[in-house]
Amino acid sequence: MNKALILAKAKTVLTSKQQDLLAMLDDLNDGLANDTKSSAGDKYETSRAMSQQEIDKVSVQLQEVKRQLALFPLLESNTGNLLIENGSLVETTTGLFFIGLPLGQLEVEGKAVFCISPTAPLAQKILGKKAGDTYELAGMYTVLRVE
Repeated sequence: MNKALILAKAKTVLTSKQQDLLAMLDDLNDGLANDTKSSAGDKYETSRAMSQQEIDKVSVQLQEVKRQLALFPLLESNTGNLLIENGSLVETTTGLFFIGLPLGQLEVEGKAVFCISPTAPLAQKILGKKAGDTYELAGMYTVLRVE
């Protein structure tokens, strides 16, 4: 499995999510701008407040996606290190893990790759380890390969 393929798939997922969030934000802003004041003032104010809360929630999600996209140069530059660090692709006896982006499971070339945050419990257990090292997390496992 090639780390570049995983990064390309992750970038595609994040870019798509960013476009979806931007479209949602546009729709919400249009709805808020077109919301006309009715004779039931409290109902109008409640509706606007709820719309604004939704806009705020989508904006936070969009900022997180942008933050994750900004990490790509750092993740791509991590090459050739035999120790596990942020940006490493790690094959263990339990599966294939990419450390750096909390995206969950991605399907790349028919294989499951778990993209996890460097703060995830598994990442914390294996950071700094190298191929052949073991780690314990609900059982004893071995690091097979680091890319």
